[in-house]
Amino acid sequence: MIINRNYLKEFKTNKIKLVYGRRKTGKSFYVQNFIKYNKFFFIYRDKSIKNTDTNENWQYEELKRYIIENKDKTIVVDEFHRLGDDFTDFIHSQRLNNLIIITSSLHIAKKILTTKSPVLGLVYPIEFKLITPCEIIANLKNKNNFMEQAIFFREPTLIELYDQKEEFSEFLLKYYKFAKYWSVALFGEIFEDEDKKLTETYEAIIRNISNGHQTIGEITTNLYNQKTISKETPGATSAYINTLVNIGILEKTQIFDQKRYKYKIKSAPIDFFFYLNTKYGENVGEKEIIEAWQNKISFYIEDFISDLLIEKKGLTKVIYNKPDQEIDVVLKKFKKIEIVGSIKWKKMETVKLTSVKTNLNIDAKTKFLFVKEKNNKQKIDDIIIYDPNDLKKICE
Repeated sequence: MIINRNYLKEFKTNKIKLVYGRRKTGKSFYVQNFIKYNKFFFIYRDKSIKNTDTNENWQYEELKRYIIENKDKTIVVDEFHRLGDDFTDFIHSQRLNNLIIITSSLHIAKKILTTKSPVLGLVYPIEFKLITPCEIIANLKNKNNFMEQAIFFREPTLIELYDQKEEFSEFLLKYYKFAKYWSVALFGEIFEDEDKKLTETYEAIIRNISNGHQTIGEITTNLYNQKTISKETPGATSAYINTLVNIGILEKTQIFDQKRYKYKIKSAPIDFFFYLNTKYGENVGEKEIIEAWQNKISFYIEDFISDLLIEKKGLTKVIYNKPDQEIDVVLKKFKKIEIVGSIKWKKMETVKLTSVKTNLNIDAKTKFLFVKEKNNKQKIDDIIIYDPNDLKKICE
C-alpha cells in the first residue's frame, strides 16, 4: 500500500527545496517515487557520496562541479548536512534553484531557517511529519474497522507489515516482534542525526511518559525514585525533555488557562512499544499485547482525532483538566475553545450519556461524542455523534 501524500505543489516552487523531518517519515521515498529528478546523491556518515542510480562513488569536488554545470537539471542531495557548512556556503554562493536537499536532522533544518542563516530566503522548507490521519483514511476507505490500523499506519515503516487478509490481533503480534528492533534502532538513529547521545536519562523519560506520567513534576519524581537523577528538581529533567521535543520525539501541549504543559510521545506505535516493554519486560505474549492495546487505544484515538481536526480546521490542541471534569479532545482558536469531544471506544448503546454531558458541559462552538458504532444515532442535545465512518466524510 502506497500512501499518496499532499506535497506535490510545494515542490513546484522556484527555490532550493529543503526537505526535512524526523527519520523514517518517508522523505527520501517520496522524492524518489513522486518527484522527477535527474540525479540522486546520498551522503553517508563518513561523508562519502553515492550516486544511487549507478551505485558509483563520487568525490565532493566532482559533486559540486556537476551541480554548477547542470543548473537546468533537478539534483537531489540526501542527508546533505553530513557534508558540513562548506556545502551550505557553496549553495549560497551559487544561488542554485535546481537542488532538493534532504535532512533528518531537525537541528540543522532549524539552523538553516534562522535569521542568521546565509541561505535564508534561498530555500523553501518542506517538512515531512507523520502521515496525517486523512492521508491514511483516504487509503483505507474501503476497509471496515480501519480505525485501529490507521493509528499504526501514521508511521510509514509499519505500512510494510500490512496484510489486509489478517485479523488486527495478528497484526499486533507481528508489530511487536518488529518493534522490538525498529523502535530502539530508530531512537538511536534520531540521536545520531542530532549528534547527541541516547543516555539512560532520555530512555527513562520516554518510558515514564509512555506509562502515563506526563508533567515535568511527575517525571522528575519518578526519575529521582528510580535513582536515574540525583536531585528531585524540574531543572534536572527539563533540558532533556526540551531536547526530546526539539528533535521531534515528544509533543508538548499546554494545559488550558495555565502556564503548564503535558508531554506525549508523538508516535503512537513508538509509545505502545515502550508501554509494553516497560510494563511487561521481555515476557510479552499475545494476552499481554491485546490487554495493553485495550488500555491505550482510547488515548491514541484522542490524539488521532485531535490531529485530524487540526489538519482540517487549523486549530490548536490544549488539555482541559478541572476537578470532576476531564475532556478528551479540546481545540481552541486564540484563547477561545472551539471544539470539545469525548472518546468512548464502544458501541453507542453502552455509553453512559449522563457522564458525557457532564464532561462536555462548557462553552464551545462544537461538541461531539466519538464511538465505535453509532447505529444511526446522529445527535444528543447539542452533542454530535461520530463514528469512524464519519471521519471519512470529514476528510473528504
